[in-house]
Amino acid sequence: SGKVIVSDTGGYEYTVAFLPEGDYTAALTCDAENDSADSDDVLAFTGAANVSITAGAITVYDFMMPVSP
Repeated sequence: SGKVIVSDTGGYEYTVAFLPEGDYTAALTCDAENDSADSDDVLAFTGAANVSITAGAITVYDFMMPVSP
């Protein structure tokens, strides 16, 4: 499960907990409000990266948001 919060600095923070050890692809979307569990929606993801999770360790990955022109 995951949780996203707005930090005191105005940025966003997220936490994903209880993942089994292994390799994952992390990606970010701002289209989640358009996602419906009952349909196969197409969402736009940004910043996909491979992240390795090790048992008993905290893994940190910081997404870099693209700058709008």
